Amino acid sequence: WHFFSKGERSFAENWNASFDIDAVSDKNYLRTYDIEPEDELREANDILQPDRLESRLSLTRLTDNTYTDLSSFMFQSLREAEDNDYNARALPRLFHERRYRVPNVGGEITFSTNFLYLDREEGLDSLRLTGQTNYEKVYTTQNGHRLRGYAEFRADTYSYRDADQGTQVCRGDSISGIQSA
Repeated sequence: WHFFSKGERSFAENWNASFDIDAVSDKNYLRTYDIEPEDELREANDILQPDRLESRLSLTRLTDNTYTDLSSFMFQSLREAEDNDYNARALPRLFHERRYRVPNVGGEITFSTNFLYLDREEGLDSLRLTGQTNYEKVYTTQNGHRLRGYAEFRADTYSYRDADQGTQVCRGDSISGIQSA
C-alpha cells in the first residue's frame, strides 16, 4: 500500500494547520508497482523514485510582529541497507519570533526561540534549545548611502541520549546482522 496526502486549513486569528504525509508499506513498494511520485513529492525529490519519504504536520501563526511554527517531521527510508529505526522524528520542532520597534533609538529588536527534539527507535536522541536576540538599525544618509548596524546574541544548549548508538548507519557498522569489512 501507499499513502500520499496533503492538506491545509486556515483558522481564526492567523492560525494555519497543514499536513503532508507520505508513506509506503515496504521499501520496494514504489519500484515493484512502478509508482512515481507526482506534483510536489516529485519536485521535492527531483528524481523519479525517491529513496526517502518525509511526512510533516504543522501549526503556524503569522502576524505583523510575530511568527510561530509548531511542527513534527517523520522520515521513512526506502534504501535497502538503511534501518528505519535509526531515522529521526522531530517531535516537536517549535520556533517563535517576536519583533519590536525601538522608538527613541530607532531600529528593530527581535527575540526568537527554537526548540527541537529528535527521537529515534534506535540510536542517538537529541534535544536543542536556542534563544536569540538581534538588533538592527538601517540609516540612509542624505547622499543615498545606506548604513546598517547589527548586533546579535545567541545561546544554545544541547542534550544527547544513547550517544553510543548514534553512528551505526552512518558508518555502515552492524545492521541487521550484516557486518562491514
